[in-house]
Amino acid sequence: MAKFDVEEVMAELRERIIKEQMRPGNLQYATYYYRRMIQRLSEKKELVIFGAGKYGQGVLDVLRLERIGTIACFCDNNDKMIGTCIQGVEVLSLHEATKRYADACYIVTPIDYENEILQQLLCAGIKSENIVIYNTRNTGMVIG
Repeated sequence: MAKFDVEEVMAELRERIIKEQMRPGNLQYATYYYRRMIQRLSEKKELVIFGAGKYGQGVLDVLRLERIGTIACFCDNNDKMIGTCIQGVEVLSLHEATKRYADACYIVTPIDYENEILQQLLCAGIKSENIVIYNTRNTGMVIG
């Protein structure tokens, strides 16, 4: 019996999606949550990804695959990340991001800190309707 390697299959799918320039939201395995999230984010004028770690970078990859090019910057609490550039996108502090992009849609990506970040954004003056929590567990597109 042939061994089935999930990691290998997912790597092949990712490669095929990129090579054939497929939009993941059009694929059968994309969940309703994912499709709805992509639709909602595509309607926004500017996006700020809160969290420049692996989940934030994964969200950036997904947005680029979906041809959503309105990413203004990353925002992060880690002082070591602030001032760097990841995949051509600048990483700003919360203060600087909210000053420059007060009306942007903020995508919260860290898995275990959603409530803390939500509180930070609300205290910084970002309207609740401009905050989206991107829950990777519900997308069907697990970021490794």
